[in-house]
Amino acid sequence: MMMLRRNILAVAAVLLIPAVMSAQNRSLSPEDVLVFMQEALHGLGTADFSFDFHAEDQAGDILGDESGHFVAQDESFRLSTDAMTMFCDGRTKWIYDMVNDEITIFPHDVTSVDPAENPFAVLSKADPASYTFKGRVRTGDDSYTVVMVPKSGNVSFTQLEIAVSADTFLPVSLKYMNSNGDMYVLSIRGVSSTETLPKDYFKPSEELLDNPDIYITDMR
Repeated sequence: MMMLRRNILAVAAVLLIPAVMSAQNRSLSPEDVLVFMQEALHGLGTADFSFDFHAEDQAGDILGDESGHFVAQDESFRLSTDAMTMFCDGRTKWIYDMVNDEITIFPHDVTSVDPAENPFAVLSKADPASYTFKGRVRTGDDSYTVVMVPKSGNVSFTQLEIAVSADTFLPVSLKYMNSNGDMYVLSIRGVSSTETLPKDYFKPSEELLDNPDIYITDMR
């Protein structure tokens, strides 16, 4: 009798799991989505993103299309496309324009969540208290989407739309608009965890910096 009762309870628990998860999903707040996404990103350690990037102005004219990779490790990152590579060791940022053979050096603000400072920072560091959320979480077949407006005027964007996977809470897309009405869409094709990389991976090589054919502008 005791064994039968345990079996019945076990079956009941399994049957109830989908209902409980469904109830939790329906009650997700935008703040929950941000927190769960950041926990999922943190769990990756060194993260490798493949992405497509599209930008257009308010008239719908295309400003640019790019595809590439973004690798993040602690406060360091490296972003690579066919036209440029951005290196950042957490303190300094080097933008290598391969089309014009130019490197521009900037100081890096690790506290900023502005996509202009770090294209992925808003995903990993956005504080829910710093945003006003527009509407409830939108639930798709396999994703959750939140729309948020920054309370501070000291950032380059006026609205953000973040979509995450319903299974993993890892980001699948990021859309943001600036004050001119320009729209930028980052579609994430894949996210994976990779091995810890050496610090030099996030800096341009000495050979590159010493190349006499490359013009260097230091803005530090």
